[in-house]
Amino acid sequence: MSKKKKSFPTAFTVLFIVLILASILTYVVPSGLFSKLQYDGEKKVFVVTKPDGTTNEMPGTQETLNKLGVKIGIEKFEDGSIYKPIAIPRTYERVESNPQGLIDLLQAPIKGIQESIDIIVFVLIMGGLIGVLNSTGAFEAGIASLSRATKGKEFLLIVIITTLIAIG
Repeated sequence: MSKKKKSFPTAFTVLFIVLILASILTYVVPSGLFSKLQYDGEKKVFVVTKPDGTTNEMPGTQETLNKLGVKIGIEKFEDGSIYKPIAIPRTYERVESNPQGLIDLLQAPIKGIQESIDIIVFVLIMGGLIGVLNSTGAFEAGIASLSRATKGKEFLLIVIITTLIAIG
């Protein structure tokens, strides 16, 4: 009798186990939110959004950031480096939890695919394009042609190929 060799579960099995664990944790882990801070460049003010959804405006100054305990320079907000809302330290508040049941668990993969379909289609199209280029030999022929054209200056080949790949 030969023993069946144990193998690591498939990616889908691992993802499903993580999905089940995350669903169970919605019953255990308390829910909460931080107040959020966003910079309005037109008005030169900070907009603070509290967990209950209420907002208030504060002056767009470094003193405001210091008062809120945000250790980031005002210039990061003014030059657009930080354009998304950030959490304000020490403002965590518990909110009503939203446990995920069996129906939510089953609908989660469908909702995830629905919300990311544009990325999925893009990856499929790019994969098909690369497959066609490989099967016709066009990619290899292009690389060979570039290799002949850059004879003696092979470093240019690397720069050209990297640039073309980066462009898409």
